[in-house]
Amino acid sequence: MADSNIILRVESLSKIYQLGQFGSGTISQDLNQFFNKVRGREELNRSVTSNELSTKSNGLVYALQDVNFELKRGQVVGIIGKNGAGKSTLLKVLSKVTRPSSGKIYIKGKVSSLLEVGTGFHPELTGRENIFLNGAILGMNKSEIKNKLDEIVDFSGVAKYLDTPVKRYSSGMTVRLGFAVAAHLEPDILIVDEVLAVGDAEFQKKAIGKMQEVSQDDGRTVIIVSHNLATINELCSHSLLMQAGKQVAFDETQKVLNLYTRSVKSEEKIRSFSYESEQVKCWDFSFSGDDRIYDINSRISFGFSFLFKIDVLRPLFRIDIYSVQGVHICREDFTISSVTEGYQESLKITIPKRFLNADYYYINVLLAEDRVQTLLLMKEALQFEVIPTSELAYSDIRDKNTGVVLSPLEVEISA
Repeated sequence: MADSNIILRVESLSKIYQLGQFGSGTISQDLNQFFNKVRGREELNRSVTSNELSTKSNGLVYALQDVNFELKRGQVVGIIGKNGAGKSTLLKVLSKVTRPSSGKIYIKGKVSSLLEVGTGFHPELTGRENIFLNGAILGMNKSEIKNKLDEIVDFSGVAKYLDTPVKRYSSGMTVRLGFAVAAHLEPDILIVDEVLAVGDAEFQKKAIGKMQEVSQDDGRTVIIVSHNLATINELCSHSLLMQAGKQVAFDETQKVLNLYTRSVKSEEKIRSFSYESEQVKCWDFSFSGDDRIYDINSRISFGFSFLFKIDVLRPLFRIDIYSVQGVHICREDFTISSVTEGYQESLKITIPKRFLNADYYYINVLLAEDRVQTLLLMKEALQFEVIPTSELAYSDIRDKNTGVVLSPLEVEISA
């Protein structure tokens, strides 16, 4: 790598997997499958083929295809995309958990990764023993690991269980210790998958702070995969957008997030759909005028129809609005009088103008009986976009520091 500041370079990286059955695990079963195939009999253990999935492939599937990017020392980079986009596969290849099918990876220095709960831990060893094991794998000697031991234990909060086998840890304890080990043993590149979602809110806050610290203060590179776009926006200067194993974009995080949310929106179609449970049915979700794009000075009205199939005591309607980054904007709860079987009505909700900032949003709807029993939960029942009133304001109003709602403050200057 010509540029001394480049710590990781990926060139034409691809990973291919073969669909189908490779072996049953025992010689006798493999022989039985072989003779069944020779005799034209159906193999009992065969897997679903690509043709049965209505594809025209030759049995190969690209988990990654022609990925190219490079990272500088001290960068924090996010990898985003839908499930199955290839994010975790990319991390496994970068961590050398699996080999690439083609392409090249150039890495300067040591890589520490936290890909899954318990990654790098031996379940029979104690927490203390696993710390020393991970340090040795990273090339550290015993005295270097001892110098970091107190920091790791204090950060993870598992001092009481340090000499207990890891197999007896809860998933949360395992993640805390795993992240503490990965972050404190001075790797040049720290790789973290969505596994942090297992931890509680307090630990997630500590982990985010630690990743910022190792990047800004220690000059270490951090790669993080998360479905929480708010975390990516807060942490990462640049992001990589993946789709179906292919690299869609690698750029400044705000630009990539805007591209991602626009791509999600472009895939959505205005649909007439319904949700139904044994107790209630909801349908005809729509916005007034069938529009889903509003400027910040517009009132936004939406609604749906509902039918109760049983008698319900004090039905509760709960409306939650989220930004596409997963930030909870607001909640509205309201109840109506008890209803009898067959009760049918329509509901309409209006969001006042100049409340939501320019962004993409979705609405969750929940129906419950007397605030106790959930009758029906409808996730992302509606999606819409709020845009600024002029292109001049567009770049400023979507900046991550402007807030999720428009400011209602009144400012007055006097002599």
